[in-house]
Amino acid sequence: MRSMKETAVGEMKDTSILIVELDSGERFILSTFSMENNTKVISIDPTTGELSFTNKHGFDKFPSETDAFQYITAHSRWLVKSKIYARAILGYAVIGNFSLLLVATKLKTSIQQLPGGGTVFLVEESQWIKTSLRNPEPLSKSELKNLSDLQEVDIDGMYYFSETRDITRPFPSSYLVTDPDREFIWNEWLSKPFIRLGLRHHCVALLQGFVDSDMFTDGRGEQVIVTLIARRSRLHPGTRYLARGLNAAFSTGNEVECEQLVWPAIFSLDKSIPFSVYVWRRGTVPIWWKAEIKSTVAEAEISVNEQDPYRGANLYFSRLALRYGARQSNTASTKKKSLVPIVCVNLLKTGPGKPESVLAHHFEKCLEFVNSVEDSLVDMEVLLEHYDWHSQIKLVGDAGTVDGLWQLLKPHAIKMGFKMGSFSISENRRIPNSVVVPNRSYLGGIFSISTTQRGVMRFNCADSLDRTNAASFFSALQVLMEQCRRLGLFLNSNKGDTRVSLNKERDSMRGGLGLLPPGWESRCDAVTGRVFYIDHNTKTTTWVHPCPDEAWSKYDLSVEEFKEATLPSPISVLSGLFLTAGDVHATLYTGSRAMHSQILQIFSEEASKSKQYAVAQNMKITLQRRYLNVIMDNTRQKQLEMLLGLRRTRHFPTVVDETRQVVSWSPACVIKPVQSNFPGLHSPNELISIKSQDLIWVCPATAEVVEVFIFLRSPCHICQLLLTIAHGSSDDTSPASFDVRAGRYIDGLKLILEGATIPRCANGTRLLYLLPGVVNPEDAAIMGAGSREMGENQFPWLYEFEEQEGEIDFLTRIVAITFYPALPGKTPMTLGEIEVLGFSLPWENFSSTNDPWVEAFATALHNEDQNNSKNPFLASDATFLRSETQLNGFTKPLTDSGSIGHGLDLLTGDFLAQPTATETASRSHSPSMTASQSWDELLFDSTDPLDAFEDPLRHIENVNNITEVKTGSDEYLECLRAFCGNNMQGKRLGFSEAVELEIIRFGLQLSAAARDRLLLSVGRDPASIDPNRLLPPYYSVQVVQVAMQLAAMNKVAVEDDVLSKIGLSDLAPESSQEKDSLVICEIHGKQESRKLRFHPQTTGVVSCKSCNRKACASCRVCKEEAGLAVNSGSVPGNPMPAFQTLNWNDSICRKCCQQLVTDALLLDHLKNLGSKRRKGMIKEASAKAVLEIYGNNIADFGGVLSESFHVQKQQLEALLNGEKSLAQYPGASLLVSG
Repeated sequence: MRSMKETAVGEMKDTSILIVELDSGERFILSTFSMENNTKVISIDPTTGELSFTNKHGFDKFPSETDAFQYITAHSRWLVKSKIYARAILGYAVIGNFSLLLVATKLKTSIQQLPGGGTVFLVEESQWIKTSLRNPEPLSKSELKNLSDLQEVDIDGMYYFSETRDITRPFPSSYLVTDPDREFIWNEWLSKPFIRLGLRHHCVALLQGFVDSDMFTDGRGEQVIVTLIARRSRLHPGTRYLARGLNAAFSTGNEVECEQLVWPAIFSLDKSIPFSVYVWRRGTVPIWWKAEIKSTVAEAEISVNEQDPYRGANLYFSRLALRYGARQSNTASTKKKSLVPIVCVNLLKTGPGKPESVLAHHFEKCLEFVNSVEDSLVDMEVLLEHYDWHSQIKLVGDAGTVDGLWQLLKPHAIKMGFKMGSFSISENRRIPNSVVVPNRSYLGGIFSISTTQRGVMRFNCADSLDRTNAASFFSALQVLMEQCRRLGLFLNSNKGDTRVSLNKERDSMRGGLGLLPPGWESRCDAVTGRVFYIDHNTKTTTWVHPCPDEAWSKYDLSVEEFKEATLPSPISVLSGLFLTAGDVHATLYTGSRAMHSQILQIFSEEASKSKQYAVAQNMKITLQRRYLNVIMDNTRQKQLEMLLGLRRTRHFPTVVDETRQVVSWSPACVIKPVQSNFPGLHSPNELISIKSQDLIWVCPATAEVVEVFIFLRSPCHICQLLLTIAHGSSDDTSPASFDVRAGRYIDGLKLILEGATIPRCANGTRLLYLLPGVVNPEDAAIMGAGSREMGENQFPWLYEFEEQEGEIDFLTRIVAITFYPALPGKTPMTLGEIEVLGFSLPWENFSSTNDPWVEAFATALHNEDQNNSKNPFLASDATFLRSETQLNGFTKPLTDSGSIGHGLDLLTGDFLAQPTATETASRSHSPSMTASQSWDELLFDSTDPLDAFEDPLRHIENVNNITEVKTGSDEYLECLRAFCGNNMQGKRLGFSEAVELEIIRFGLQLSAAARDRLLLSVGRDPASIDPNRLLPPYYSVQVVQVAMQLAAMNKVAVEDDVLSKIGLSDLAPESSQEKDSLVICEIHGKQESRKLRFHPQTTGVVSCKSCNRKACASCRVCKEEAGLAVNSGSVPGNPMPAFQTLNWNDSICRKCCQQLVTDALLLDHLKNLGSKRRKGMIKEASAKAVLEIYGNNIADFGGVLSESFHVQKQQLEALLNGEKSLAQYPGASLLVSG
């Protein structure tokens, strides 16, 4: 099926996806996008799963799919193992030793062509393509179970997309399809690997919900298209009993934006296409509440949070108001008439004794709170209309219930209106006094918007399902009548007027239309495109229709009158759409179809029969829902979280997000001959080729050592070595050990791994070795010297105190591996495949003119240069979580890889979100100390000896114009002296003091080796301040466990924080954020730093609930954090206050907190600072590498690349004439430094 009809600009082809797997294990994605005339080949690394694409013609970019397929299979002895055809790429992820590619194999065209172009596809059939990777990092059993559950997530019939138009916003969107609204994109995490490659088009933006269109014929025989689009928000994903009400992202469970789009079926591009759009919302009650199933028979019990159940409700409604017409508030005295209305239609049971009445009562109180906020963020007015749906049906029946609903909604519908506009391929057809929106699809042209919808209606019941769907339908039906009237379409059932207009050109500016009196005619003005009317009786003309229908007149009809007065076809079409949509929403939220849907067929002749059948059907669905909710809700909740990439540390705790690349595959090569018993049988390059997996390289028995010199495919930082054991019947031929050297040139190689042992194992076993960077020999010798003298070997229970920091070099190009035989001179030594893994900077970006990555990198370098003067200790902005997983010689934090400046990830080329003032103000949703706060304030206790130092970093004293600048080493010794006094050699320090010294060390940018060197210089044994030695092992384990829980809590808080800013990013920081900035914190005795994060509704310092002392964000903990010690048994320290009585926004200071929690917080922060230091090393190494290659041209012009830089690249491109130079960096390099 073609995705588009043939138009004046040509015929669009379908997108084609072909996944090819060779017997060698190589995998390729051949992508032919509908809007492009080429095929791109994306390679999947069979070892790490990393995707690669260089955009080189003849290498991974070809004129057609046939050419691409022939290239990857030509001259290969490996056969094609499998081919999978697909219609769209939905996402890709690497999880442990598996890669998952999600594709759509069958699509349904839900909307053939929107006004202005754009097809919407529904995913009818999808497939997860799971591949085992060669990297031996297996998942645990629970992780394998979660991976299997992820593949079972229900995709088919529930998700849709458009390749050429942004459909994440109400039609018509002025945004590009590559810039969707993140609230409604469900595969954002899965699409990141393709976005990193610059292939934003090739992984579609996937929406969850319902989309479909249908056509009916009006009373004059004209065809009309009506479309229903329902996009579900991802800000509060989950199932019926696990995702209700508000969450920390300020969104509600089962939140859906619905859109009804109507236009006459005009496909000719030489005419304007009028259209009309109506938007409404549906979702659960926007307060903090839940429903629990305590019996398999009884109804679920509803409970509302006792402590501040309305928090975040104002931000939820602010998000709606901003989307539907509101502006940011500038003054507190906003005029009433400028407020954007948000009308909440509450369908809950409100009768006495009804469980839902509690929700209804709190809903009313919630809106009173929202409307009473004096410094409201936006100009909005939230109204509430109660309409007890079930009680009305019992009292007045189905028809009476609908009649009452229409009377309730009429004034609000008239006040809000809906959007009217037209599309024209020519700007000359623009509607006068209209708002012009550019058409972002392939057709071009403009949209002229004559009227807009101001405000939005929001429907809810308990679950936002059956009652909500029914009420939404009857509301949308009345709006459909008015939409068609405004479009000049005739939906009355009166058969008397069968005249056909002489000119069917429609214009959305002409207003409502009725039947023309005898002797009248309508025509279209050739200049303006407006319709005018000719009275042949008086021979006069007018722009005004002589007998317009009364607007919104059908709201006053009863159900029976409406049925008699309206054509059945539009009612039937719309009810069919809502019936299907109701089933989709119910299935996504409860796992079953919708109930009580028979009322949607009230206008049908079969209404009475369907109602009798519905009673038994509803009972069946009720039982089915209860079973699914009790048995399957947790699994389905987990599936949605994994699909969205949320809570990954919970579902896949051993998985590190960052994937490495195999940098030793072609075009890498072995640059020196390798000794062999059969020199003509194999090429040395086969040792590093994926196509030679079964190779056994036999070395001479006389060889004492065998060296393999590998020239890597691109400059990179190497981090791992993967060896495949290859031998015959005896494992005696395997090497016993090996050394690794690496460097930029062959005459400058440095030893990075010495004497690594190779165990005896079966043929084909794959062994993974970590490759730390080059460690300074003096640093290696001094670290742990004191411990060795004492003959102790302390296990690092808490963290790595004696961490060796290896060099990070992103310009490493040559790796030399020296193998030593197990039985020298007796048996030959056999080698298998060798793979070097590492991280490479996106060098290819620098070879493209005006590449945004290069511009961002230049800006980042410039900003970094300016930021170097800032105190990195007192203005800490660390936001990095911890992980003890050792990677490439440094510990990889759980968050994004190293980035430089603001907004650029150097390892991946990603552009990161920019922090705003509002973001800084509202990042934490509890008044607690989290990993992103300036924990260094903990050091400045009013009773601590460090109070004597105003600034422990770079202390400057001006005496007689003589400036003394103290180094980091001097400052560290000063701090040590403050702790130890005159007895620097022998005074015993406690755990908190030792940790504080480590925090100071990180702030002063000192390595562990530099610290040990300083301590030894004053006669202090470094082991004496090792925090690992200062706590009992049993207690240390407890501290680690609580610290891990803190890290997990913080990870969840960060995820919620990121989601909460979606849709609210335009808000400016509240003026109240500065009001308490001068209040003194009584815990650390210093003025509160403005760099600290604080709760959005509890700014500045707050009083401790235990001692009433003022505490800033760095010196207090929330209820959840204080309660972490409850399950940890009896521990020494301060008694635990009654934290169970704390409200959600209450806190206690660190002085009143149990010692276990305080110690865990210190450890958590210490790990965070270590991660930050390693990340800083990555930033520094990345910047250094790029500057060494491209010089200061990239950073010396205020963050803007120099003109000469662009000219040089343009000249090179002109010289190559479209070809790729193999001598161009980084494709080539020097072998020696000489």
